[in-house]
Amino acid sequence: MKEKKATSIKGLSTVLVLKNLVLLGILMITVPVQVFPSEKPWEFSLGAGVYTSNVYYGSKEMYASPFPDIKVSYTKGKFSSSVSFLDGIGITYVNPENHFLAGININNGEERDSEEYTGLGVSKDHSDKVKKLLEGTPDVSTDIKTELMLGYMSKFGIFGVSLEYHPTTKKMPGEREQTYDGFISSLSYTKPVSVTNKLTVTTKLAVDLMDKNYAKAWYSVEKPTLALNAFDADAGLRDVQLTVLIDYKFSAHISAMFLAQNSFLLMDAGDSPYITARYQLTSGLYGIYTF
Repeated sequence: MKEKKATSIKGLSTVLVLKNLVLLGILMITVPVQVFPSEKPWEFSLGAGVYTSNVYYGSKEMYASPFPDIKVSYTKGKFSSSVSFLDGIGITYVNPENHFLAGININNGEERDSEEYTGLGVSKDHSDKVKKLLEGTPDVSTDIKTELMLGYMSKFGIFGVSLEYHPTTKKMPGEREQTYDGFISSLSYTKPVSVTNKLTVTTKLAVDLMDKNYAKAWYSVEKPTLALNAFDADAGLRDVQLTVLIDYKFSAHISAMFLAQNSFLLMDAGDSPYITARYQLTSGLYGIYTF
């Protein structure tokens, strides 16, 4: 059974390499200094850094891991597209005259495994405390998620709405796999501030809402276990997030970014027996060289 489990995780590791750093990719898409059309049609960048995150969304325990990135972007007129290990595949349309922007992004999702967590393609065992909590629970994973985003750019900042599609599977050993078509909708406000010509500080406030399928897949406990009581999660607010991104340009080619996303789980997402900490923190320090 353990060998089968390891094989399954290995097959998903390419998709789930940087499961939580998609937050950084989404934020980078909404920052005006990066979504406005570039003077150069092609742009290449290499990056590397380190990040910390919770072993699964809602856990108190955290881990740290290094990460690399290679990004290729192409801009033509009001459209830009990019492919990278970190951001996935994205297309953005920006119309400054009408204060409008739109985007679509395809990227890796997230997982909650009862025995292991994955970072940079490497699976590591949970602590005994986490294993005991998750013992007898199904493994849950969203291999790939798709996000559609619309934004209005004003002098006060960007007001945005987005919809994410999360095709999610739940699997108990020896049982049939269950599939859920989950959705997360979000309202956000993003405000960049140019402190100096080299330093930009961007803050983003967002509220996420989950539908019934997403709630059932991630936060319901259908069968009680030794550690968890049965729980029926319903649709509603999932969390509120405050993200801060600090971008410093050392030169035309070299820059560094620091990310800190603070999340607080709400309603049934926060009341779920899986949750050991409502407050979640994802942080990262990232260096980039642009050609």
